[in-house]
Amino acid sequence: MDPGESDPDAPKTEGPAVAAATPVLSPLDKAFKAVDALLAALLVTMLVMVLGNVILRYGFGTGIGASEELSRTMFVWITFVGAVIATREGTHLAVDSMAARLPPWGKRLCDVLSEAIVLICCVLIFWGTWRQHEVNATSRSLVTGMPLIWIFGVGYVASLGIGVLVAHRLWRMLRPAPAAHGPSGTGPGAATKGRPD
Repeated sequence: MDPGESDPDAPKTEGPAVAAATPVLSPLDKAFKAVDALLAALLVTMLVMVLGNVILRYGFGTGIGASEELSRTMFVWITFVGAVIATREGTHLAVDSMAARLPPWGKRLCDVLSEAIVLICCVLIFWGTWRQHEVNATSRSLVTGMPLIWIFGVGYVASLGIGVLVAHRLWRMLRPAPAAHGPSGTGPGAATKGRPD
């Protein structure tokens, strides 16, 4: 082997390219990753409770009284918190058969109206949950005795989470576009800066 050639059997290292390819998660991304993990844990717990209750009921003639109620509460939280995550990731179902035929300004108008309607719905959900807060906080479930606000209070989480995401999306849609700069970054006159008189 010549001195200038590399050994083909030597382990290959990619060096700085590996570090550059590793995505850096923001605190918000880490928070949503933690929420994903929490939802997965709730789903597994709900499945174990339901399956265990079925086995106990049909196999041993008994069961866990709180299993059905707790699993129902977990299902509600999984649904509403999952809706927040789907809003952030843009994975909610959408029908754009009409908007696809519109010109660009028409598509933009439909997007703004759609986000505005969602924001109004979030305000209504939060307001309705607030109006019923006292009733739900003082009422308790039949089996576990848990205050019902732990079930209906998920309206706060869903409306605030979706509302903040949609409001930020609306702000990005409606804010004015940044002004174009010349090659040197000093505005349109930058191109003629070095031209002789």
